[in-house]
Amino acid sequence: MKKINIIAVVILLLSLFSVNAQEPEILFQEGVNAYSEQNYPLAERKFDAVLNSGFVSGELYFNMGNTAYKQRDYARAILYYEKARLLLPADDDLEANLTLANSHTVDKIETLPKLFYEKWWDSLIISMSADQWAFLNLILLALALVLFIVYRFSTSVFLKKAGFYSSLIALFFFLFTIFISAQSHKRITAHDHAIVFVPSVTAKSSPFSDSIDIFVIHEGLKVKIDNREGEWVRIRLANGNVGWVKSETLEII
Repeated sequence: MKKINIIAVVILLLSLFSVNAQEPEILFQEGVNAYSEQNYPLAERKFDAVLNSGFVSGELYFNMGNTAYKQRDYARAILYYEKARLLLPADDDLEANLTLANSHTVDKIETLPKLFYEKWWDSLIISMSADQWAFLNLILLALALVLFIVYRFSTSVFLKKAGFYSSLIALFFFLFTIFISAQSHKRITAHDHAIVFVPSVTAKSSPFSDSIDIFVIHEGLKVKIDNREGEWVRIRLANGNVGWVKSETLEII
């Protein structure tokens, strides 16, 4: 009887785990269905429930951005599109939707030009997701090991040379992609960008309310966070301008 009870408990736990694993997927599909039926408030609640369950994905943030956009909550749409962008790099549909959402913001700030190698490096990092870079790391490591085994155990001089030099090349690219993978992961976890979430905010010259006003920015603008001091954060705009605002005026990406 004791053995039967233990088996029953195991089956119950497995079934509960299965139900919990399926719940975010069910909620997500319900959100997609509600969006298709143009019931955007319901879709928002379903997607929020998925997020609150601990499930995170680029597709979820993308759909949350679409739902916010349909409700004309452009700042929130931009926030979710930017979150999705970290997980879905180089997605044309996402970029198009983000551009459309940004067209509804007040501030049109010119971005400082980058040098060609900076553009190339940034493009390389976002050419694949962090998971894809990690998968490529494993492939290159496995290839390097196989080629080293060929070098170590082959009796052919040609195969020994080919295996040795090829394994070095594979190892080099493995180390290179490890570095890129680390940069890709840092891009996701840095949380050093934010979206303005109030109608307007005046940036100050220092982290004090009575300091000099520098510039005014508006809801939906993306800023970079350079520093934090208490309730204040120092932000940098795309054109290089720097100022201090209260952290409560921003939502971190």
